[in-house]
Amino acid sequence: NLTYAKSQSSAVTVTDQSDIAIMKYLWTQTNETSAASGTSFTNNSTLSKATGDGTWYLCVYAKDIYNNEANECSNAFYLDNTSPTITFETEHLSETLKSHTVNVGVSDMAPITSAKYLWSTTSSGNPKTNGTAFSLTNGEANITKNTGSGQYYLCIYAEDIAGNSNTSCYQALNFDNDGPVITTNTICTRLNESVPVGQYISATDISGVVSIQASKTPNGTYINNLSELDQGIQTVYFKATDSLGNVSSPKAVTVSVYMNLAEDINVITSGDGLYNVSGRKIYKGTSPNNYITFNGETWRIISIESDGRIKIRRNDLMPARAYGGT
Repeated sequence: NLTYAKSQSSAVTVTDQSDIAIMKYLWTQTNETSAASGTSFTNNSTLSKATGDGTWYLCVYAKDIYNNEANECSNAFYLDNTSPTITFETEHLSETLKSHTVNVGVSDMAPITSAKYLWSTTSSGNPKTNGTAFSLTNGEANITKNTGSGQYYLCIYAEDIAGNSNTSCYQALNFDNDGPVITTNTICTRLNESVPVGQYISATDISGVVSIQASKTPNGTYINNLSELDQGIQTVYFKATDSLGNVSSPKAVTVSVYMNLAEDINVITSGDGLYNVSGRKIYKGTSPNNYITFNGETWRIISIESDGRIKIRRNDLMPARAYGGT
C-alpha cells in the first residue's frame, strides 16, 4: 500500500502440499528479516499493524511437518500515527501592529491534505471549523493580518492524508487599525484668541495620539489654530491621528467664538460704529451694527461704560432715529 495510513493490513494465506506445522509473522522496517521468532497466526488471517510511523514490511515464516521452511516479506506499507508539526516565527511579540505577516511551517512524513488558519481573539480558536484554507509551498506559508484592533491569536489546523491532525495557536499579537476616539464637550473660545486646535480635545488610542487637527468642513482644509474661526456658533470637525497612522472619523464639535465687547470691537473716529467719548464707548450713526441676540430677542448695545458695564435696550423699543446721544 503506497498510501500513508494510521493502520495497514494484509490477508495472508500459506499453502503447502503437506500440512503446515508453524506459521509466524513479524512487522519489521527491513524487508530481509526472518519472522521465525515472530507471532503465531492462523492461516488465512488478516494481519494488521496500527502503531508506529514510517515504512514497514510484513514478513511471514512458515514450516511444514517435514521441516521445509519459507520466509517472505511483503512490499512496503506506509504508516503515520503522528500529528503534523506546526511552527511559527517568533518576532514582534510585544509591539502594537497595524499589519503583520506570520511565517507558518507545517511538516509531516505524510502529505498534508488540509491546512486552515483563523485569527482568533482567544487562544482556543477553532480553525478546523471556522478557519480559511491556505496552501503550503515547501511546507511553509505567510499569513497576514491587516484589519481589526485588539489582541489576536493566529490559530492553525493541519491534517495529513492518514487523518492525523493538529491545532496550534501562535502567541498573542496586538493590532491597531482604528483611529483614536475623540471626546469633548462644546468649546467656547474668544475671537482671535490663539488656541491650539487640540487644547480642548481629549483623544485616546492604544498606540498613542500624535496629532489633532481641525477643519471647518468634514474633509476641508485644516486650520492650525482656533483663532482662524469667525465669531459665532459653528461646527468644527476634529480628527486625531495615532502613532501608526490611523485617523479617526471627523468628530463634529460645536464651537462658540465670542467677542469681548469691551476689548475686541475697534473704536472709530468717523462713520457708523463705536466711539470713545471720555472713557465711555458709545455707538453712533444710522447703521452702527450694534445688535445682539439672547433669550430669543434682539437688543442693541447703547454704550460700554468705563467701569465695564454694558447698556443695552430691546430693539423693538428703540425709536427710529440715528444714534449719537449719551
